Amino acid sequence: MSARTETLQAMPCSPEMERGVLSCMMQAPEWALAKAQETVQAEHFHSPAHRLLFRLMTEMSRDGLPVDPTAIQQLLMDRRQMEAVGGPATVAEIYTFSPTPVNVTHYAAQVREKAMLRRVVLAAYDALADVQSSQDDPEGVLSRFEASALSLRGERAADELTMDGRAALLATIDKIENQMLRQEPDGVPWGLPQLDARTGGISPGLTIIGAETSGGKSVLAAQAAVALLRAGKRVDFYSLEMPIDLCIRRMLAHLGNLPFGRLRNPVPTLTDGELTDFHRALREFLS
Repeated sequence: MSARTETLQAMPCSPEMERGVLSCMMQAPEWALAKAQETVQAEHFHSPAHRLLFRLMTEMSRDGLPVDPTAIQQLLMDRRQMEAVGGPATVAEIYTFSPTPVNVTHYAAQVREKAMLRRVVLAAYDALADVQSSQDDPEGVLSRFEASALSLRGERAADELTMDGRAALLATIDKIENQMLRQEPDGVPWGLPQLDARTGGISPGLTIIGAETSGGKSVLAAQAAVALLRAGKRVDFYSLEMPIDLCIRRMLAHLGNLPFGRLRNPVPTLTDGELTDFHRALREFLS
């Protein structure tokens, strides 16, 4: 048996976590099934039997059928698929496997991570085979490997943005309830109460600020950065139009409530009052 065959037979997987997901779905199909679908789909399961059961329960829920061991066993027998999942005893054992259905999110996350690791292993073997067959083209091998890695990363990001309607509804309800309990937006605050109230802060992902030249785009971004710094958060700030010197001056002007022009070109010399504000801004920036 080749090393590749041995490795593929021992691919990263967790049968226990897969059974845990299915167990939770059987015990509380009215909510655990949708919770599981937020994270995993059938292809994330390594065991063919577990993939079959996941697809079956998803189909039963979609069709409005009861999702319980008895109904599952009957449908498997009607379709002559009982032996494919290990028999009636296996279904009953899976039903009692998890001590509580509230663990479904943890189980599903573990199943998803193992599925991603299997994809990485396969990509690595493809890269190894490419190296062995294309030793005279190292740049091409590297480019193809990079493309494969980026494809995996893109698929992971796409999976995180994809869920069915029921799962999306439940996730949205959870977010609304959490916001009501915390009495604050989910997004990163801009540091301007009126803007935060209207937008809910800066949402996760990519936010683009658009305006005409000198319309205040950099000032608004700096405002958000300063608000986070004041809250004790770490901030990475990048600018393609201003050197770091001007970025720092802009933030100091904001912290000290000084006109940016006075720090961009402090001639004539700052007044005593402006120096006081400048030193206060320095202390806050360095704290």
